[in-house]
Amino acid sequence: MKKIVMFFVLIFQFIGLSFQRKVFAEEDNKYQSGDCENTKAPINLSFGDALQLMKSGHKVCREGWNGKGMWICIGNGICELEADKFWNVHTKEFARSKGGSAEVLPYIIMKTADNKVLMGWLASQTDMLANDWMLV
Repeated sequence: MKKIVMFFVLIFQFIGLSFQRKVFAEEDNKYQSGDCENTKAPINLSFGDALQLMKSGHKVCREGWNGKGMWICIGNGICELEADKFWNVHTKEFARSKGGSAEVLPYIIMKTADNKVLMGWLASQTDMLANDWMLV
């Protein structure tokens, strides 16, 4: 069983390296400015590519979004957040009932066109099937 797990780890590492070469290859040099704020990004990225970039700590956007300056990124979860650090009275109460803290899971954050922060953005089917994702 351990050998099978190691086999898949190696495959996923290879896929990750192939992805990075695809996106950042100098010989490709296919960059264009999009509707995203301060963007000079590889064109034709899939949602899967965008998700990998976000998992690596980057912001991404879609060229097809009609709002200027919009982007998304991943907010890291926190293993144990103390009750007093929760921003909502209900989550604070829940954490207190669990012994004074609660786990916060990772989530996707969006910077909206009207310069607000949306916690917990969900991709539409159109977003997931689009190939116009860009690195911000």
